[in-house]
Amino acid sequence: MAAHELRTPVTVLRTCTQLLAREVAKPGDLDRRELQAEVEALDRQTNKLVRLLSQLLKMGSFESGKFILDRQMTNVVRIVHEVVADYALTPEQPHLYVAAAQIADALVDALRLEEVLRNLLDNAIKFSPQGSDIDIQLTADTDVIRLAVRDRGVGVPLERRSQIFERYQQGHSDSRRSGLGLGLYICRQIIEAHGGWIEAEFPVDGGSRFVVTLPTSTFETGAFVLRPEPARRQG
Repeated sequence: MAAHELRTPVTVLRTCTQLLAREVAKPGDLDRRELQAEVEALDRQTNKLVRLLSQLLKMGSFESGKFILDRQMTNVVRIVHEVVADYALTPEQPHLYVAAAQIADALVDALRLEEVLRNLLDNAIKFSPQGSDIDIQLTADTDVIRLAVRDRGVGVPLERRSQIFERYQQGHSDSRRSGLGLGLYICRQIIEAHGGWIEAEFPVDGGSRFVVTLPTSTFETGAFVLRPEPARRQG
């Protein structure tokens, strides 16, 4: 599966590089529109390749027990707004709507939590019609914060719902939108390492809603060691 998924961006990268080399070698003025299209394709496929390799490396850190959290008291509201601002700069410009508490501080690894949010947003965008609405909701109670990402896309088939947080499991078999099946698994490992949990809900009007619950503080420190699979409730 990894070889198949990695082959696609590598092939596109090679093709785009060859096209760019030919375009630059042509006599006369360069076709800037052609160059722009090829550079954008290079950028997309490079980002995809980096994400796939990053997921494989994280799998190794989980299984070896070397996954380390750097937890500090963090303004989670700021993380949410910064991530959403980044997506506003992407060519697709998805419709992201944020409803966030004014204050939501928690003892978390900010980079890991940002990674979870980006994974959830990437999935929501990937499996939603272009231009559809995606809601991000952040609420804070005394002891926990909850971060929810709600899309109105294709949802997850009933027969696949119980496995979506397991490694190498995909919510859909559509090869055009496939991956390694590690995104939600990595999200779960990061959240559980923080002492929290992640759940999936499937509203009756379609789409998916993923809810992350994190304690605002924790006394656990050090490396995270992969544990047996806990029982999980599906929404």
